[in-house]
Amino acid sequence: MTAQESTVPEMCPRCAHETVEHLASSPLAGVWEVYRCDLCNYTWRDTEPESRTRRSRFPDAYRLTRRDVEQAPPYPGVPPLRDGT
Repeated sequence: MTAQESTVPEMCPRCAHETVEHLASSPLAGVWEVYRCDLCNYTWRDTEPESRTRRSRFPDAYRLTRRDVEQAPPYPGVPPLRDGT
């Protein structure tokens, strides 16, 4: 286990899902880390305020439940390329 894996948050601040992945590290080691929730796709950097990085401080108006995520409309698809005419 690397140092970055040992600091991955235990849950998503937005939906409380327990599977969070480490996405990226700052080019200068130890400056910041980026994480993403596997359920709701919320992405955050560990240097953001606690209102964005901790479930207990995340604003109620923006919290999600598993049901909210499951009932959300799918991401829009990428439209086909124009034929150039």
